[in-house]
Amino acid sequence: MEPVPLMWGQEHYWYGRYAHPRINTRIPVVWALPAHCTYARVVSAVQALVRRHQALRTTFPAGGDGRPVQLVHPPDGHSTVESQALRPGEDFPALLARVAARDIDPERERPVRFLHVTGDGTAGRLIAVFHHIAVDAASIERLWEDFTSLLAGAGTGDAPDGPGEGEPWTPTDQARLDHSAEELTYRASAASHLERCLRKVPRTLFSAFRPLPLTADGGSAEPEPVYWRLALGSALLHAAVERLSVRYRVVPSVVYFGAFAVLLKTLSGQSAFVIRSAFSTRPPAHPTAVGCFFQRSLAAVDLSCARTTREALHAARDAYTDAWEFARHSYRDARLAKAAEEARRGSPVRLSVSYSYFASPVTSQVWQQTAGLPEMTVRPRDPAKLDNDADLNLEVLLGEENRVELSLLVHRSLYDRAEASRILVDLATQILSWDSASTSGPRPHGVTAKRP
Repeated sequence: MEPVPLMWGQEHYWYGRYAHPRINTRIPVVWALPAHCTYARVVSAVQALVRRHQALRTTFPAGGDGRPVQLVHPPDGHSTVESQALRPGEDFPALLARVAARDIDPERERPVRFLHVTGDGTAGRLIAVFHHIAVDAASIERLWEDFTSLLAGAGTGDAPDGPGEGEPWTPTDQARLDHSAEELTYRASAASHLERCLRKVPRTLFSAFRPLPLTADGGSAEPEPVYWRLALGSALLHAAVERLSVRYRVVPSVVYFGAFAVLLKTLSGQSAFVIRSAFSTRPPAHPTAVGCFFQRSLAAVDLSCARTTREALHAARDAYTDAWEFARHSYRDARLAKAAEEARRGSPVRLSVSYSYFASPVTSQVWQQTAGLPEMTVRPRDPAKLDNDADLNLEVLLGEENRVELSLLVHRSLYDRAEASRILVDLATQILSWDSASTSGPRPHGVTAKRP
C-alpha cells in the first residue's frame, strides 16, 4: 500500500514523542487464556488478528519531505509471539513491568508486541503491548473481543483469513478524510477554536510551579520523579455522579469535569482557565473502528458567575461541549496556534491542567488499581508511568461493579504528598456534597499551594 499521511490522532503521538520524550506512549494489557490453550493456537489467533486490523501492521516513517506517513504492511502471516514460562516463585507483575518498559520505535517496528506466558498456575496469559500511535483504549477493547473470537476458531479452521475483514473504517480512511478538501472548513473552525482558547490561558495558574532544572547539554535533570500520583476508588462516588447526571441533565463525565473546575478555582484563586481535555474522535458511523481516535482538546471554563451547583455544572457542560466539538484537529495547526499566541503575549503558553474520562472496561482493567480497597482510600500509584505533561492532571476511570477510580497527577513543586492526597479526597467530597444538597454552591477547598 502507498504511504498515506497520518490521521490527526496519530500526529499527536508522532510529534509528541519528540516534544515530550518522558511521556509514556505504550499501553500494556494482559489477556487471560482459556484452559488447555496451546501456544500454536495463540499464534494462529494473533496472526489472524493482525491480518484483520491494518493498525497492527503499520509503521510510521518520515516521508520524502520529512513529514511522517503511515505505511501499512501486507499480512505476511509471520507476526511474532514470544513465549516464556515463569519459574516457581517468579513475579508476574515484575515480568509485565519489564515487558512494558521495552520501547517500541513506530518508525521501524510494528506497533504491538506479544508475549505468551505460562507456568504460573494459570491457564496462560498473553501480554500485549501497544504503541498509542496505532490504537487507543476503545480499540483495545475491540481487539480483545476479536481475539477471543479468533481464539475459539483457531483450532477449528473457522478463523477468518482475509485482511481487513470486519473493518469498515481504517486509519488510512480517516487520514484521507482528515486531509481532504471537504474538511477544510471544519479544519479552519477547529483552528479558530484553539486560537480562542489559547488567548484565555492564564499567564500563571500556579505561581509555585517550578520546571525541571536544565543540564549542561540543555536536557532536563530528573534524578527522581517530579510528580505525585495518587488514586482513590469509590462505589459511593459512582452512584452520586449517576444521580447528579440525571438531576442536572449532564453526562457523568461533565460532573467530574465540573468538580475539577471548581477545585481549580479554589486552588488557583482564578475563575477562568483552560483545561486540556481528552476525547474519543471515532466517527459516530464507525464506533468499533480500530486506530488512534483519541485527542486532547481545549475547554475554556469560566465560573465567575457560577453561584450554585447547577450553574457550575452548566458552565462546565458548555465548555466541555465546545471542546468536544473541535476535539479532532491537526497537531501542526495546534502548534502554529500556540506559537502565534506566545508571540502575541511575549511569553510561553503553559497548559497547566488536564482531564481525562475513561469508560472502557479494558482501560479500567489495565490501569485501575484501587479495587478491593475501602471506600475513599487514597493510595500511591507509579509516577514513572507518565502519560501527561500537565502540572495537575485528573483521570477518571470507570471500573467494574459500579466503581470509579480518580487518579491525580500533581507536580511536586505545587504540593507535598499530604496536600495532594487531601486534594483528591476533597474533590470526591465536593461531588458527594453536591449529591446531598442539590442547591448548594461550590464549597471552599481550603488547600493552599506552597509558595516559593
